[in-house]
Amino acid sequence: MDTMARDPKYIAEQVRWLRQFKGLKQQNLAAITGLTTRTIEKIESGKHVPADQTLIMIARAFGMDTLSFFDKPTEERRRRQRAELERAQRKTVFVPISAVLTEHDAMALLTGAHLYNFDMSAVEGSDAVTLAAEMVDWIKDSDLCWADVSTTDQVKMAREFVAMGSEIEQRGYVCFTGSYRQQRLEPKNERWVVTVKLLTFLPKAQTETTKVAMLSLPGVWETVPEDRTKPPSI
Repeated sequence: MDTMARDPKYIAEQVRWLRQFKGLKQQNLAAITGLTTRTIEKIESGKHVPADQTLIMIARAFGMDTLSFFDKPTEERRRRQRAELERAQRKTVFVPISAVLTEHDAMALLTGAHLYNFDMSAVEGSDAVTLAAEMVDWIKDSDLCWADVSTTDQVKMAREFVAMGSEIEQRGYVCFTGSYRQQRLEPKNERWVVTVKLLTFLPKAQTETTKVAMLSLPGVWETVPEDRTKPPSI
């Protein structure tokens, strides 16, 4: 469909609905998509027809790889779109993240986790990749003995990790962490809920604005209903 043929008011409604569906503010959506807050404001004003690439970036942020969501649909297609979004909501989690800068940050990373999720996808360059891998291995090894060592030793171990974080920062990356829950449905409608600690590396130039990580949960894992944002009335 030609960009200029799209209805800017309908696009504004869809983007606003998507954002509210996830309980996001305009600046949160901007950070997740890589757009500016001003761009989101212009789109939601209903007076601006965004470029296709802008709409693709928004759609992908919500687990959709299509522009059709922004074309005014028939009622049947609208129902299918809403069903697609509800499924995406069950599989997509937004994780507030913060930089690991202190011993306290490192200790918190190793406390209360059932599982870990490591993301090195943004790291480039052999030295940086090697160091990021060493930090991941450090977490895996430390997790095995963390509960059995003294608090004094925990602090010493955490200082080692912070020192590694300083090294990788010199190579252009910052280590970030966040926590989220996911569930797996079991027979007889029982469920297994686990806490996952995320460890991710972001380019240093992005760390001033990137505060939320968007993850697609793998396999049979879904978001925990209590943690989901209820869709607003439409």
